[in-house]
Formats: sequence, structure tokens, C-alpha cells
Amino acid sequence: MKWDNAWHAVLASEIANDIKSGDIKSLLYDTNKQTLHPFMESYIWGVFFVFFGISEISAAICALIIFLMSLIMLYKICTLLDEKNGWVIGLLSCLLMLYVPINLVYATQIMTEIPCMFLILATVYCYFRSSEERGIFFSLCSGLAVATLFFTKYNYGFILFIFMMSWETIHYKNIDFRKFLVLALPAVIFSLAWFSFDRVNKINGFMNFVLSRSSGIGFLTSENWFLYPKLIMQNYIPSRVLFWIITALFAIVLLNVRKIDKKIQFIVSLFIIFIFAATYHPIKDSRYILPIFPFLIIIVLSGIPGDKISRIFRFALFFLISFILFFNINKSYSVDLPFMYSSLYGDKDTNTIVSEVADSIIENKMRRTFLMGTFNELNNYVFVWSLYTKGSGLAREVNSFDDIPYPKQFDLVEFDYKMDKSYINAFNSWLETSKYSSVVTFEVDDKVSAYKTNDYIRYNKWKQNYVRLFKSQKKYKLIDELKFPEKGVTVRFYTKKA
Repeated sequence: MKWDNAWHAVLASEIANDIKSGDIKSLLYDTNKQTLHPFMESYIWGVFFVFFGISEISAAICALIIFLMSLIMLYKICTLLDEKNGWVIGLLSCLLMLYVPINLVYATQIMTEIPCMFLILATVYCYFRSSEERGIFFSLCSGLAVATLFFTKYNYGFILFIFMMSWETIHYKNIDFRKFLVLALPAVIFSLAWFSFDRVNKINGFMNFVLSRSSGIGFLTSENWFLYPKLIMQNYIPSRVLFWIITALFAIVLLNVRKIDKKIQFIVSLFIIFIFAATYHPIKDSRYILPIFPFLIIIVLSGIPGDKISRIFRFALFFLISFILFFNINKSYSVDLPFMYSSLYGDKDTNTIVSEVADSIIENKMRRTFLMGTFNELNNYVFVWSLYTKGSGLAREVNSFDDIPYPKQFDLVEFDYKMDKSYINAFNSWLETSKYSSVVTFEVDDKVSAYKTNDYIRYNKWKQNYVRLFKSQKKYKLIDELKFPEKGVTVRFYTKKA
């Protein structure tokens, strides 16, 4: 499991242990410390872990259940949009979702994208139902769903909430204020409650989605504006023929946007706004548009005006798409899917290091352990998660964040790597007052090509200074050593002298 997944898994494991032990104080602490990503995802998996145990299998099953629930929501939305052909459109939409390699990869990952996909679809479905019902039930469900989405991942929830409020105000002349209030109040009330505690850190975490470090692609460059269409072609619709068919259908819908149903207009507008937000955001990745990909499918299959296309043509179109899916499914499952899985789960050598280091921590009964020199695929979280899956209580005693006093916020700024006097004094001062009774160091061979990347040099290389300094200290004794020459990593285990 890569470190990003492991981070989410560790947070969920902490929530699960707090619930099982009935420790309300720890539960509140572990909830409120989640200032970068809000807490809801950790509760979803945490509750699942309580009943089914902490393991990679239970984490994958939970994700798969949420993905299947997303498909149900997608089908239900399609039946709302077209009473006669909705069931056909819904089935074909679900088939397209199952064909897409990146969907299948993240359908078994403990990440925010699949829960966000379900919550976005659930919010939209309930919102559409509320416009057809007199009562406030579906408006309340939509409001609760978007509030839950906000506390799963800030940016998705914020965009969808603002969009719905704006849509209500602009497109409905006679607003039902009861529905409007129950739609808006859950997100407003829960947000006020959440940000009333530890306000500064939580607001900084929220703003991180706007001010994250850049991927290096300029906003106004053609590379930026064509990036997500390119990623959709590469990771979502690997069949070039199908990609251009979907592109043509999307263009037809845009050209006829004023003539199509208001619900389709809602989905088209929301999809474009989400794509623009992803294009604007400085960090780029295929998975950031995963929660809104179902909308693209809905648009191209449901959005073509009935007066512009005959039933025969639509049937032929559906048959053609099904035909293409059938003959490309082998490539999607046998080539694209294994490649994406390997990029998420890491290579065999890395997984061996993680497991053996965790085993050594357990065997040596290392308490209050600090991991020094961790980086990228060998991040703190993968080791903590490994300890959790091995059932070790020592997982709670390993540091989750680097708390060496200097440099701070190493992932946001660049540093001078020279070990001057102030640098050494800061380290020695930290060492004198350290609360850790055990230290594990990861020494990296700079000659290995894997450690010559820009990412490693800019954001992780500085940690090796501390590893070298620690080798000369006399407060801790060496008790074990593991060498992994194939990865260029030497791991040493120390405990504080009596």
C-alpha cells in the first residue's frame, strides 16, 4: 500500500480503536486533529474496521461496497432523466463505469475519491427528487449528503454546495423557502460547529486545497487546459474510438444545451465547473476528476435532445458503444488495470522493507518510536499501517508526522541542505529533550537512480542530514540493522540507553 492510502488507513484505524475502547477523549482528539483532510472518511472506514477488523482486505471490501452504491445512484439518476429509456441508459452507464480501469483500481482503495463519487451522486439524486416532491424529505437528504461530502473532502463539498444554492436562486422564480432552508442548514450548522474548535489549523487545512504547491504546470498554458482531456483518454477511456465518440456526443449536447431538460443542464453546468476547478487547482492527478466522471457518462447518454435524434439512431449508438466495450474489455482488464494497481501497491521490494521493519519493531518491543529519514513510498504511514494490520499496539507509539524542529513544512518550501552550526545545534537540542525512547533511521544510498528525482531531492533529501548526525550521537544504542541493497536502503534500530 502506498503512503497516501496508508495515511487514510491509519486515521481510520485510530478512529476504530477509539470506538472499540469507548475512549471519547481520544476519539475527539483523533477527529479534531484531521485539519488537512476532514474526518468523515476516517469514520466511514473506522466503523467498518470495528465490525470486520483492521486489514487491507476489509479496507478494500468497504471501498467496493461504496463503489457499488455509487453505481446504484448512477442508475437511479438515469431513470429520473428519461422515464422510457432510463433503464437502458442506466445499465449502459454502469457498464461504462465497470469498463474504466481507474474506477476499478480505486474501487478497492481507502481513498476519498470513491466516497466522494457516491456522495455527489446521492446529493444530485436527492436534489432532483426534491424538485418533484412537495415535502422536504429529499431536500433534507440532499442537504445532509452535501454536508457529509464537505467533511469528506472540502473542495468537492464546497463547490457542490455553492453551485446548488446558486442554481436554486437563479433558476427557480418561486423558491420554496422550506426546501431551501433544509437544503442549506445542515452544511452551515455542521461547518460552524467544526470550525469553532482549533479554528486556525482547520482554516489553514481548508485553504491548502487552494494554495497547495504547484505541479509545475502554468495555469494559462495549453498543457494545463488539455491535461484532463488527455488523462481521460489515457486512464478513463483507453479505447480511442470510444473516446472520440464520447467527445462528439459531449459537443452535441453543449451545442443544444438550451434545448435539453433542466436536470441535464444542471449536470452539464456542474461538470464544467468541477473540471474548471480541477484545471485551476495547482496539484494535478487523474483521480481528482474520478468523483465527477459519472456525470460525463450521463451527459453523453442522456443529454442528446429527442427531437434531434431518432430512436433508431440512439439504439444504434448504444449498440456501437456496447460493441466497442466488448472488444476492448480484455485490454482494460489485462493491461491497464494491472499497471494501475502496481503503481498504487508498490513493488515487491518496498513491501518487503515495510513488513520486515514492522516485524523488527514488534520483536524488539520498541516503545515511543521515531522514524527518521522516511520518504515517498517509505513514509511513516506505511509502517504504522503495517503495525496495525499485524495487530500490534505499538502502532500508536510511532510518530505520524516529522516533528524534528527544522526545517518546518518541508513539503511546501525549498531548503539549503548545508549542515551549519545552527542546524547541528537545533538537532542536538531536539535530541536532548526528545520524548522518544526508540529511533529507527533510514539511510539512503544517493547513488541509486530512484533517489535522483526532483521530488526526492527537493522534499526528502534534507532528512538524510539528521540520519548522518544521529549516527554520531551517544544517547541511543544500536540494537538491530537491516540492509536492502536492491533499494539502496539501510535501516537501523536504536533504543535509548539506561
